[in-house]
Amino acid sequence: VTIGVLDIDMNMAAADGVVLNGYTGTFTVSGTTDILDPGQLGIEITGNTGTATFTGVTTIDGASDISIYYHAAAAGTRDINFGTVSVLNRGAEGLAMGAVTGGTVDVASLTIPNPSGAMTVTDAAIDVSSSSANVTFTTVDLDDATYGMFVSGHTTGLVSLNGGTINGTTMTGVEVRDSTSVLVKNVTITGTNSSDYGVVVQSSTGDTSATVHNVLTSNTQFEGLYAPAFSTNMVSMDLRISNSSFTSTAFDGVYVRANNAMSSLCLNISNPGSNNSGGGAGFDGYFLEQAAGTFTLDGFLGDGTMTAQVNAHVTGANTGTAASSTATTFTASMPGTCVTPAP
Repeated sequence: VTIGVLDIDMNMAAADGVVLNGYTGTFTVSGTTDILDPGQLGIEITGNTGTATFTGVTTIDGASDISIYYHAAAAGTRDINFGTVSVLNRGAEGLAMGAVTGGTVDVASLTIPNPSGAMTVTDAAIDVSSSSANVTFTTVDLDDATYGMFVSGHTTGLVSLNGGTINGTTMTGVEVRDSTSVLVKNVTITGTNSSDYGVVVQSSTGDTSATVHNVLTSNTQFEGLYAPAFSTNMVSMDLRISNSSFTSTAFDGVYVRANNAMSSLCLNISNPGSNNSGGGAGFDGYFLEQAAGTFTLDGFLGDGTMTAQVNAHVTGANTGTAASSTATTFTASMPGTCVTPAP
């Protein structure tokens, strides 16, 4: 099916703008897509093994529920492609996907300004959960959400946020939770001094691997980047931080913590690319804490029981003060030990 221009003006309760359910072929809108006042979802894609392409500018205005929802797609090869997307006056998530197995999702440009409704803590501008697909956002402009982008339970395939700005979140600019192969790069995250964090990367119930590259955070109430590994399920977290800058109004710029006896954390903060990080009064640019479990430092060849050597490893490759705390020892390793996506 190929459509030139799609223009839908609804103003109807409990109705979706576009629903692609269980299709196996190709659906294409070659021109613009305008969906005004859908009573529930703006665009819903579910159960498909086909390809959907929205080539031109897609505008969804006034969806009372999720504006773009892609879910419950069984294993198979499929492609979902959007050009320029603008989500206005959303009632819930701007773009959400869940339980998608295989295939790709590509969004060239996504703009989501201040929502009209009262957001709950789960209403992220972008929400990717419990999926295994290659997901790419080339550039975004996200404003005034609880989370800018929230990724959880992603098991296979690369989730990549390749550029843009995130402003005014009340919780976190980007949060990665129990997800493998997540890349966040070339993004500026500006809080409002009441925003909790710029970036959070954590493992609790599943393996996590993430790269944060060329990211700038500022005006956060807590850490610019917070990365706790506190799993009780013998899972791992690998994190690379490079060429980025983090500032906090009141806490450490970067805080990475192995928190539980079952925690297995690997941190690459030195090779390659330096970071610039600053904390609030009385805090540091970088604070590394091995409270329990295993905390491996990629490229650190010193004595892990000597916090001075750990601090020197951090400040030798980065700008800003460093502090560390260890219950037993940081684990030395050769460069390239952490397994993270390339920036």
